[in-house]
Amino acid sequence: ALLASGDSGSNASSAPSAPSAPSLHSLPPSTPSSWFSSFASLSLLHSSLCLLSFIARFQAAMQRIFSLVLALALLLETAGSHEGIEAHVLRLRGGRKGVSAKHTAKEISEKNKLANKNMGGGKAGLEDRLGGKAGHAKLICPLCMMQAPSLKNMEMHHESKHPKVPWDPNIYQNTHEIYGGTTKGVAVHGTLKADKARKKEQQTKEEI
Repeated sequence: ALLASGDSGSNASSAPSAPSAPSLHSLPPSTPSSWFSSFASLSLLHSSLCLLSFIARFQAAMQRIFSLVLALALLLETAGSHEGIEAHVLRLRGGRKGVSAKHTAKEISEKNKLANKNMGGGKAGLEDRLGGKAGHAKLICPLCMMQAPSLKNMEMHHESKHPKVPWDPNIYQNTHEIYGGTTKGVAVHGTLKADKARKKEQQTKEEI
């Protein structure tokens, strides 16, 4: 009986036990190679997403280009030629087909009026309009100190106011030469072309 019990005990002890669940301490530690493989997989996923977004943007850009080309083709078809395109653009801007934009006589006269109008200049312009140091007159009468813009006006003044005095054009003083002024003045806005011609003429006189 003891032998039987011993045999049965040895048999029971030698019988295999059921497998137990692995613990955290029994798991193998992570290695750098596993880290590298996970990082490589993440990089590959990111590259794939970037490539997909680039393809989507490229397709959208190609669709825009295709729509622009289609619109240009329709414009060429409706216009018929290069001149038709220009005329179409002019019509869009408010112009008329085959008619060049020109200034009217009213616009030109208004521009000339503003270019030669005695206006502006602030305080100096106001003093200039009131007469100023030299005024806008060119000649001055030595008998009554009346000023006139030209010799013809001075002759008319002399015949009217000084009929008993003989006419002598050499007695009148040129105020422009005295004060170094011109008929332009501070506030008279003349054309730039006239200004350049006047300055050039003055330089040639000084050189001579």
